[in-house]
Amino acid sequence: MVFLITALSVYGLASLITGYDGPKGMFLKLRNKYPYSAINCTVCLSCWIALPMILTGAYLGLAFLAPFAIVGVVILLERL
Repeated sequence: MVFLITALSVYGLASLITGYDGPKGMFLKLRNKYPYSAINCTVCLSCWIALPMILTGAYLGLAFLAPFAIVGVVILLERL
């Protein structure tokens, strides 16, 4: 259950940053400032978001494999 919540959180945060303007255009300004970076790709950004999220939940013992699994779920969700 913790994995599912974390994976959906990563997907939600990554898709918000890459696809929406955000409050007062904050995400849009960030994407325009760095046009050729991971900020413009949901899958790429999810890699960077998954690592700190799983490190905060490292008590589960899956700290090495879980970021890759979370990114896998994000990629599957993105392609649906």
